[in-house]
Amino acid sequence: MIVCQVMSDDWRYTPQKMKLRQECLKLLLTKYGCKGYHAQSIYECAHDWISQGNSNTEKLVSFYKRYYETKRHHQTGEESVKKP
Repeated sequence: MIVCQVMSDDWRYTPQKMKLRQECLKLLLTKYGCKGYHAQSIYECAHDWISQGNSNTEKLVSFYKRYYETKRHHQTGEESVKKP
């Protein structure tokens, strides 16, 4: 039996970054996963968050709201309603 292990030198895929990616996805999927949000936007947000060099999930939700929730409303034609 031949076992092949793929190694990547990409810093975004180190064990620490993969753990952070897992934490990002868990947070976003828990908050937005069952509310009509596209899984694609959640995964893109987690990827972008990691790619920008963030080292924790602090401010991740506000990042999602700012860049991805707005994008979702534009794609679906929904109006963004701001609560007082």
